[in-house]
Amino acid sequence: VYSPPPSLHFDVPAYFTPNGKQITFWNPANDAIWIVNADGTNAHQLIASESYLPAIFSPDGTALYYNGPDGVYIAKPDGSNPVKILAGNITNNSGYQLVGLSPNGKSILILNNGSDLYSADAITGGNLHAVLVGSGWIYTTWWY
Repeated sequence: VYSPPPSLHFDVPAYFTPNGKQITFWNPANDAIWIVNADGTNAHQLIASESYLPAIFSPDGTALYYNGPDGVYIAKPDGSNPVKILAGNITNNSGYQLVGLSPNGKSILILNNGSDLYSADAITGGNLHAVLVGSGWIYTTWWY
């Protein structure tokens, strides 16, 4: 569908937008989230450098969630107006990192310190509660 330049390669998951018309992916050349039309046209950077997958749109397409270098962010669908809702560090698996969004878009699924699974409110990051603690579930298990 899309033939990226040599600087791009896909070694992590990619995600469809809710309407299925676009796909988000991570560009390791500049550590940024990109988006491409599902037909392979119009590939461009969506989120500034030092942003990481998953880049998940809310079910209604009005919000975008992603991991930044220092936490979990919510932004407008075009990547503008990012707001950090939970603190974390993607490079050393400390703090909170996004791993998923509930089907109704009301909760995010996150890792705490790279091994404990938590759920939180998708808009505020509040109402944080444990799902699996001490399970040994690690980020790389989900990532690949």
